[in-house]
Amino acid sequence: MSISVNEFEVSETLKKNITALREERGYSMKYVAEALGVLPNTYRVWEAEGGIRAFRLLQLAKFYGVSVDDLLSEHKSKFAVAAPNEFNRDDSLSSEERDLIDSLRALSDEDRKDFYNSVYDTLQKYEKE
Repeated sequence: MSISVNEFEVSETLKKNITALREERGYSMKYVAEALGVLPNTYRVWEAEGGIRAFRLLQLAKFYGVSVDDLLSEHKSKFAVAAPNEFNRDDSLSSEERDLIDSLRALSDEDRKDFYNSVYDTLQKYEKE
């Protein structure tokens, strides 16, 4: 048995979904690129052309808190309707953890980057001990 997949449709869906997720969350392309460790132009190409390697799909899914299937599947306005702080909530998180995530999402790109760098530096200190 063979499953028919239209590569063009999957690519178009992927482009729409990653763009919708980024815009829904209020992220700039530069912010997402930095968070994923790629150049901003690389991320722009992903949204423009949709050609993304498998390991980058996994990375994107993890970053946005969705499955790879969510990235590749047609969603009738799922991303556009969901409020940024309600999208794909993990019920295993405590209310304090959700509040922290909501607070992080409300920060500007620059403040968020400073926060992440501070946390990273702190974690590095603990790993050395």
